[in-house]
Amino acid sequence: MKPSFFLTSVAAALLLSPVVASAQPQEAPPNPPNQRRLGPGRAGMPGENRGMMERREAVKARLALTDAQKADLQKAMESNRRDRLRKSTDFKIASLDLKSLLRAEKVDEKAIAAKLAEVQAAQGALLKLRVDTALSMKRILTPEQQKIMMGQRMKMRAMGRGQGRG
Repeated sequence: MKPSFFLTSVAAALLLSPVVASAQPQEAPPNPPNQRRLGPGRAGMPGENRGMMERREAVKARLALTDAQKADLQKAMESNRRDRLRKSTDFKIASLDLKSLLRAEKVDEKAIAAKLAEVQAAQGALLKLRVDTALSMKRILTPEQQKIMMGQRMKMRAMGRGQGRG
């Protein structure tokens, strides 16, 4: 009987060893050195942000903004940031609430429909804010300055898709 107990123990150990090994806590990989946060979910190498700031300053120089335009743009952008923060928070909260309603054991379809309408309204408010901001920029900038800005946006989109990097 001892040999069969031994063989059974060895077989069980061989069968369970992958399960035990996979159940061990995994250590998170360390952050690469010299990496820093640039914002929510974004990381970059030191100096990377400097290049973006230099490009932004170059565009500002090409735009040749008047003092009045600079003041108007700063006021418009601050207002946009404040409104976008409020509206995006409303959207995220409504989305979380909708997910909670959908996960509930007993589904309340009327509550889900109402929350879905709230999510859609919040999303629409964000889109309207984006359009309103674009229109306010058009009111502040001259047609020539708008062309410069459009060209810069196109370059940034191309870089975002991986083109122009190298």
